[in-house]
Amino acid sequence: MFALRNADTKFTCLIKILISLILLLKVLRLFFEPNLSELLKKSIALNRLEVSQDFRNIINKSKVIFIAVETPSKKDGSVNLKAVMKAGEMIGEALKTTSNYCVIALKSTVTPGTTEGPFKSIIE
Repeated sequence: MFALRNADTKFTCLIKILISLILLLKVLRLFFEPNLSELLKKSIALNRLEVSQDFRNIINKSKVIFIAVETPSKKDGSVNLKAVMKAGEMIGEALKTTSNYCVIALKSTVTPGTTEGPFKSIIE
């Protein structure tokens, strides 16, 4: 995510419930990305990291949207896709109100067929 352009691109993190940047940094460290700490510090220093709750505004100005939400395992071993589907619903609704074209990349772990099946239908 952060390493895509070596912190040369401005990006926005959407947070449903606004939390402190310190907590955000702790959460982002859970993702494996080479040199993540350094890139994150550089992005913050260059004012390229924005934290926002305004989903429609993010959709209007984004070129690429990465969906990286929790997909915990259920007791039966299957994957809980509630957060993925909720993100898809939010993106789908926001896309109806904009003419902006953006790529949507699903980074979260999903079962085979999810992206082309239920997730795609929710966004469209």
